[in-house]
Amino acid sequence: RDIDILDDRMKAKLQRGVNYNMKVIIRGAPKTGKTQLLRRFQGRSFDPNYQRTPRISSANINWSYKESHDVVKVEVWDVVDKGFVEQSATAAFASRAKSLMMGTRGLPMTQEEMIADASTVDVYRGAHAAVFMFDLTRRETFDYIKREMPNVPPQVHILMLANFYDQGQAVVTAAEIRGLVQARNKTN
Repeated sequence: RDIDILDDRMKAKLQRGVNYNMKVIIRGAPKTGKTQLLRRFQGRSFDPNYQRTPRISSANINWSYKESHDVVKVEVWDVVDKGFVEQSATAAFASRAKSLMMGTRGLPMTQEEMIADASTVDVYRGAHAAVFMFDLTRRETFDYIKREMPNVPPQVHILMLANFYDQGQAVVTAAEIRGLVQARNKTN
């Protein structure tokens, strides 16, 4: 996971103690806007340059509700299904990884085994909510949600977020979305 330094406002709040902890994960097929949503939660601007996300990244969000002085720490994860080693980091990563990292079999782990992604981390563990993003103009992104939703534990709340509404003709209908929500509600 990427590690960010806490801003001063968050540090001050955390020093008073945390009243509530919340973990929210963002899932979706590639190119559905997961990383951009995480950027916006962090108060950062939209970045028009697409870069594939190599591994799970997370951020602590300073969240407050109306006039409450409660400290709510929201940890948001941008989840990738299968991570990859960035080309520019391959040599440096390999030399550091060989030093002490050992796998469960007592053998050195491969680079792929060390990448934090949905194939190596139980992303739903401790999660309170999952945001599933999809592109209304690409059916396969909605199909991704249909495949993944049964893996979400019943206690995890789900938000389906339709993105790219302004980018062309929608191929996923409101009736299909309602149908998937109703099917999930029946099983829980």
